[in-house]
Amino acid sequence: MPVERRGNFPFHTLRPYLESQGWDVLTDDTLIATREDAAGMFRLKVDKGGRVHLQRTFASKPIRAETVVIDDRTYATSTNTFTVMDVATQLENAREFPHVFERMMELMTGPTYHE
Repeated sequence: MPVERRGNFPFHTLRPYLESQGWDVLTDDTLIATREDAAGMFRLKVDKGGRVHLQRTFASKPIRAETVVIDDRTYATSTNTFTVMDVATQLENAREFPHVFERMMELMTGPTYHE
C-alpha cells in the first residue's frame, strides 16, 4: 500500500466521504469537520501530515437546575457536566480513512472503551 509523503497528505479527498456521513466539512490548511447528534458534539481534524484527531464532547451527568431567591429576586441556575474524549492516529494514505474513522468512532461511542 503506497504511503503518502508527510506534509503532502491529500486530506481534501476525505470531504465527500464525511459529507455523505452527515458531517459539516471545511478545508483550508487542514480539514475540520463537525457533527452534532444524540451522542454529543464531534470535531474531526486532519492535517497535511496525515494526523487525525477526533474529539467528542457530551453531557456526562443530568443538568442540575434550581431556583434561588435573593433579596426578593428569583434567579434560575443550572449546572452542566461534560466529558471531553480525544482519540488520535496517523494515516498512511487516504484510502484507509473510512476504516480508521469507523474504528475511531467506535472508540468514542462504544461502552467497552470508556465507561
